[in-house]
Amino acid sequence: MLNRILGEGPQSRLSRSLGDAHGWSLATGSSFQRTVRLGLFQATAEVPTQVADSAVREILAQLGRLRTDLVPARELDYARESLASEFPLRLQTVSQLAAALSQAKMFGVPASYITGYRARVAKVSAVAVRSVARRVFDPDQTTIVVAGDAARLYEPLSKLGPTRIFAVNGRPLTPEEVTPTTGQLQLDVSRLAPRTDSMVILAQGRTVGLQVSEIARGGDSVVYTERTSLGPQLNQITRLVFDSAGHMRRLEQTGKVRGQDTRITLTYGAGRVRGQAQVVGGDGRPQSFTVDTAVTPTIIDDNGLVALLPTLPWALNTRWTFPIFGSGENRVRNVTLTAADIEQTATPAGTFETYRADLEGATQAVSFYVTTSQPHRLVRITLTGSPVEFLVVNKP
Repeated sequence: MLNRILGEGPQSRLSRSLGDAHGWSLATGSSFQRTVRLGLFQATAEVPTQVADSAVREILAQLGRLRTDLVPARELDYARESLASEFPLRLQTVSQLAAALSQAKMFGVPASYITGYRARVAKVSAVAVRSVARRVFDPDQTTIVVAGDAARLYEPLSKLGPTRIFAVNGRPLTPEEVTPTTGQLQLDVSRLAPRTDSMVILAQGRTVGLQVSEIARGGDSVVYTERTSLGPQLNQITRLVFDSAGHMRRLEQTGKVRGQDTRITLTYGAGRVRGQAQVVGGDGRPQSFTVDTAVTPTIIDDNGLVALLPTLPWALNTRWTFPIFGSGENRVRNVTLTAADIEQTATPAGTFETYRADLEGATQAVSFYVTTSQPHRLVRITLTGSPVEFLVVNKP
């Protein structure tokens, strides 16, 4: 009953407060995990970073209200009726009935506990709900865990009480270690030695494609060629030419996307990018357009960023902000790349110590994993919110 009132369902207090009243979250909830001895209660919410501290305060306030105030009769009646009416639906199959009987036996109550459940729910009082809240929601026994950008979260959350920071792998971090410093985008193209790398493309751990990239030198140019095969979804060859300072010269990209021919040919120079593009739009239809856009001399084609990653002066918590040209959308975007953490990255080619570099501001948020040792090498790529990842398969 307490859980239904607090965080279970659209009429719960957390849903109405964090969602309806403040507009912070549509993904809230609470739950009890009950065992014979110790159990676990948790209340959760997914909210924007900028309101995380406010959301924590609101959740704690809702827990506190249930400890001090009696639940109003109307709210209590709704919880009673919804729990009682749903209970028969949880006993419709043989397996559901068996599970209920097993749970009753585990908790040491007779089978009659099940048949009398609805009658007992109808008798739960507001005083009983408050009594349970006082026992369960002990502020001294509450742990608050916030997952997100520590650089933005630490200061506001530390005002709520003692705050510790951990990396994803559990490594303790200091506030200084999570505060990015602004780095200059200095590309040392001399680090791009001729080589060929192969990456397997996985979706939920299953192989779905392959990507082979090659770095070559010709005169005063560096040529990056990338061949990607992703079943019927994508077959593409990308060729980019840079000058000896890492500035863009040309892009040629041909292939098929969802069975439709695509082609992009661009030339960079004299403060502009010019050319033609035939792509597949977000609606699945082919689109063709002429490119003639003003760009800075340091512009990076969005297809070329992966080639230039090894040339950066890598250091933990360095953040670079720079423009990229979206060749498939004829648009300049300012993106940020942050060396957010150091992680051990397992690949078919071995396990590497890597910088995890998070890219934000592009059409797709991406994390790149670049070896900490020189020569730097890109060994893994993950797409935020997607089960797809790229893992290097050939040895250094």
